[in-house]
Amino acid sequence: LPTDPNYSVSPHYKMFNARSETIYDKKSFSGLIRNGQTCIVALEGYYEWTESQSSLRDKRKQPYYVCYKNKQRPLLMAGLWSCVKTGKKIKNANNATNIEDETITTFAIVTTDAHPDYAWLHPRQPVILWDTSIALEWLTRPNFQTVEKLRTIPIRGGLVNVNGETKKE
Repeated sequence: LPTDPNYSVSPHYKMFNARSETIYDKKSFSGLIRNGQTCIVALEGYYEWTESQSSLRDKRKQPYYVCYKNKQRPLLMAGLWSCVKTGKKIKNANNATNIEDETITTFAIVTTDAHPDYAWLHPRQPVILWDTSIALEWLTRPNFQTVEKLRTIPIRGGLVNVNGETKKE
């Protein structure tokens, strides 16, 4: 996610995670948060993959689905958005004779160290916005203190479900 809308053709738009602890240090993300380009990514859940524990010789990965236990609401994750050039040329929608650079809107999910209860699954996890007040603060007043607060919000016991899934043949 480059910070400059006139950024040259780059693979930066392929970055999909932003570490919360370095978000103000990395050029790719610091301008976005300072410009208020924060967003919320709402998902029913997400997958993490771990090495299979069934056998030492088994190199397959085991998928685990992480979601709210009651599945009555989505997980809300902190994100950063940007518009970036892809390097492709496209015809202008309003004037077919004009060729312009293709621009897409993209986002990265903000991550933090995993909660101790889930560190066995992966050492990092998305920053989950547990209530509307912190979600509103993330959207309207993102600053260093907000990021620090997000990093310390624990996963509330019993809210998150981690399901191991078997491969359907």
